Amino acid sequence: MSENQEHPIDRLISWSKWMITLSFASGVGCVVIMKTAEETARQRIGAIFFLAILFFCLAVMCSALFIFRVSASKTITAEMPVPHLWLTKLQLAFFAAGLLFVLVWVAMLSWPA
Repeated sequence: MSENQEHPIDRLISWSKWMITLSFASGVGCVVIMKTAEETARQRIGAIFFLAILFFCLAVMCSALFIFRVSASKTITAEMPVPHLWLTKLQLAFFAAGLLFVLVWVAMLSWPA
């Protein structure tokens, strides 16, 4: 493998770092909206935002666990299958679920009270 080519594991680690950033920022955004919402709005969106925050936190934990597990591996060669690939799929699924709950909240904004 040439010096300019990046190992697939390094790409997955970079992706996981981006997922941590996106999930953390999304979760913090949900918390800020919950804190600044009026009491009636907070009661209406509380469960939706709680689930969104929960899934964003789970995405962060999966990403961090993936980075830790891969970094702890002794040797990784190009022939070796990617270890813990299921964690990358799980982190994407958790992020997508959190995003889905945020989109449900956006849809609820147009619903009558």
